[in-house]
Amino acid sequence: MDRRLPSAIKDAVRLIALEEGKVYTIQTSSRLEKIPYKEILYIEREGKNARIITGNGESRVRKSLQQVYEELGAEEFIFIDRGGIVNLIHIMQIRDSTAVLKDGTALPISRFHLQDVKGQINAYWGGHI
Repeated sequence: MDRRLPSAIKDAVRLIALEEGKVYTIQTSSRLEKIPYKEILYIEREGKNARIITGNGESRVRKSLQQVYEELGAEEFIFIDRGGIVNLIHIMQIRDSTAVLKDGTALPISRFHLQDVKGQINAYWGGHI
């Protein structure tokens, strides 16, 4: 315990620092909303909108998933299929072709994206923790 605790604390501090500070801004003629990256669980396509799901609810923006992805410009967000982007920080496990998030949400991963998703998760966590 004495040997492993300092390392675990350093890893936790790095994770907290990694999650802090970045926000996605939705600006329209009638509203301005800032959503911290660390609160975004996943983003899914809903018709012509992108629906941003957080631990506190959801927000919609009239943009394509690709536009939102490019605006985010952060390595912690990846496509898991054509209709969904997930925040790697919230993935607890990949089971079969499903990403299970911290809150228990299960998101399907397309067969086309599965190996890439696994590789990106390994690279992300290996490089940051």
